Amino acid sequence: MISTSIRALIACAMIAAMVLTGLPGPALADNGTATATRTITPQTVAPGGTVQVTVEFQSLLAQTEGFGLVEDIPAGWVFASVDDAGATQVKEGAKIEWLWLTLEAGATKTVVYTLTAPDDAAAGDYTIDGVVKAAGVDNPVLGDETIAVPSLDGTATATRTITPQTIAPGGTVQVTVEFQSLLAHAEGFGLVEDIPAGWVFVSVDAGDATAVKVDGTIEWLWLTLEAGATKTVVYALTAPDDATEDDYTIDGVVKAAGVDNPVLGHDTITVGEQPWHYGWTEDALIDDDEILDAVSSWLTGTAINDRILDDCDILWLVACWLTGEVTPYPC
Repeated sequence: MISTSIRALIACAMIAAMVLTGLPGPALADNGTATATRTITPQTVAPGGTVQVTVEFQSLLAQTEGFGLVEDIPAGWVFASVDDAGATQVKEGAKIEWLWLTLEAGATKTVVYTLTAPDDAAAGDYTIDGVVKAAGVDNPVLGDETIAVPSLDGTATATRTITPQTIAPGGTVQVTVEFQSLLAHAEGFGLVEDIPAGWVFVSVDAGDATAVKVDGTIEWLWLTLEAGATKTVVYALTAPDDATEDDYTIDGVVKAAGVDNPVLGHDTITVGEQPWHYGWTEDALIDDDEILDAVSSWLTGTAINDRILDDCDILWLVACWLTGEVTPYPC
């Protein structure tokens, strides 16, 4: 195990090397004091449904500073904290604020929370506005900002989750579909999913239904479901080894009482080259031996893990090593 003092010495030496050789360090915004991005999953929910919101931000300052994250959430939605990232959290009506008295230069934080729509939420788009405050500057939170609540004139609500949403050719995703009957009586139900042509389907959990596969259309049937019953179906999809880099969609409906209810939530799988750093190690964490190998490879220009490391690569690896967690890629 490398001591804290040696860790600091290596990090300082690397920064000095960058300065002496004219290599770039972390970029600073022209006017901002932080960068921040929000992700909402899923972005469409039925009344009473829940979304997970993740906000990642990074200090762009060269000194220690106090930071605050403020999120204005839709009125009437229920907030629940998942991960406060070591902050003191204050909730005031529709405004949620996280405070950090001191954050080191370049520090990153990831805050996770959930929002649940009211059971009687009207159809429409609901927005989240947020800023990261530091050194007298309000830095806007970019990324996802809208949650859609559709009109419910149907017989069921259904939501799809795809994990992960980006894979390489030949990769596999897990698809989870959850649905609930909106009927006041027992009824037969069917779930139909149209999957991309040529992809391999494997059932993981059929939710006690009979699954039938026909030419890229998968159908699950329940002869009788009680009023208000819920079901969860899980399956895996594997892309062809020669799949072209593109977006592939899944279309689905839940059928009951003569009504087709659309499956909301995730509907797109992206096939493309994944960022190299996702596969650096099995757990994506950087240990002492790995950072020493990485620094040596970076300084000598030799390949490691089939890659010649550039300046952004080594900045990311050092940040992950120093923090003991996966930090946002800096470039």
